[in-house]
Amino acid sequence: MQKTRRLIFYLGSTILLCTVLGGLFGQQVAATAADQDDSDVQKSISSFAKLLDVVEQNYADPVDSDKAIFGTSTNSLGAIPGMLRMLDPHSSFLDPKTFEQFQEDQEGKYYGVGMQIGQMPGKLGKLVVAVVEPMPGSPAFRAGLRPGDVIVSVDGKSTVDLDYSAVASLLKGPKGTLVHVAVSREGTELPLEFDITRDEIAGRGVDAAFLIQPGIAYIRVATFNEKTNDELVEALNKVNEKDLQGMILDLRDNRGGLLQEAVDVADHFLGKNQLIVYHHGRNSPEKRWTALRGNVGNEYPMVVLINRMSASAAEIVAGALQDHDRALVMGEPSFGKRYLGIHKTIPKDFAVNDDVLREFKDFLSQEKIQISDLDFNDNRDFIKTHIRGQLIAVLYGESEARQIYVQTDPLVQNASKSMAQAAQLLAHAKKYMAGRNQAKVLTRP
Repeated sequence: MQKTRRLIFYLGSTILLCTVLGGLFGQQVAATAADQDDSDVQKSISSFAKLLDVVEQNYADPVDSDKAIFGTSTNSLGAIPGMLRMLDPHSSFLDPKTFEQFQEDQEGKYYGVGMQIGQMPGKLGKLVVAVVEPMPGSPAFRAGLRPGDVIVSVDGKSTVDLDYSAVASLLKGPKGTLVHVAVSREGTELPLEFDITRDEIAGRGVDAAFLIQPGIAYIRVATFNEKTNDELVEALNKVNEKDLQGMILDLRDNRGGLLQEAVDVADHFLGKNQLIVYHHGRNSPEKRWTALRGNVGNEYPMVVLINRMSASAAEIVAGALQDHDRALVMGEPSFGKRYLGIHKTIPKDFAVNDDVLREFKDFLSQEKIQISDLDFNDNRDFIKTHIRGQLIAVLYGESEARQIYVQTDPLVQNASKSMAQAAQLLAHAKKYMAGRNQAKVLTRP
């Protein structure tokens, strides 16, 4: 019962904190003391305490009160998360571990080995934690880890039944310390052993910037952390912004981040003083964010790419550019890719020929993956692109492979062809603004 009282006190404190945050940040947590009678809140908390006490005493199995109130890392079924989910799909509760990870994501840096990991089906369909991509130049990259390597153990601790977040925690640690990682790799019988020295890892908000054709730039913003705006400035300098004839800004799979970074990014492309976003809470005054610097005359046509995973800060940027007719916004759902067998050595300009396709068909047969000749031929270009992309990713890194996917991406190709339409949109907006300014001059007393 003592633990229950502690948790109920925490629940009450959380409601009070939500109340304060609601007054400060509006829709983040929509609850304020002015809108609820304090006695009703206290009665509700008392009822909850009695219910939890009855459950603890009478449920068939021991009850973990922490999980009952906070939920777990894999679901939002706890009392506090459930309460916030009743508000809207975007209100959520961060437990201490999740909040620590959230802070790392926003700061864009941490101490570890520098690789993206994730869960994927292994043998017999059991989930394993595998390397998605070592970050270029990171300790993991220098040590020789590859995409697809299955992490077997970290410092002697088996990863069996651990999810990717637990494995990520094991890989992190103080700068300069050693971590021993064992992985299994396709084609090797015994696990490969790596001793890796942890270092500061800076996750990039802008992870791609290059010309997909003369005068047309492609820039991908992966997230909005504390460094995204600075990295965008670097990217714009890299592609020589003043000489651009068009830009494709890729916000697909960008789940958002810091509001101020989104405002700063949008500021680069809009006219000075144009509205980017505003916020009006139920108990807070309206706040408006406008372009302070503006695009300083860099008014090339733009196409913004989004998909169903683009959210929050990414939507703010896309919406602001769309509202001011600064850019066309295009998007479509994306789809996954399958890990393929790899060749040992290929040049960067490697082209998939008929011999490689036959080898790939043999690979599918060995894996008992059935595909008809008709389906194979209908998807021939797709298969060739993804075979090449996977091989380049393993041997030369994901950044090189990304350029292949971008250059053959139907949506990017369509966006590139739509620059003339984007230019017409921009010209129309400028003509409209010029006419409105002229009208103001004529009507001035």
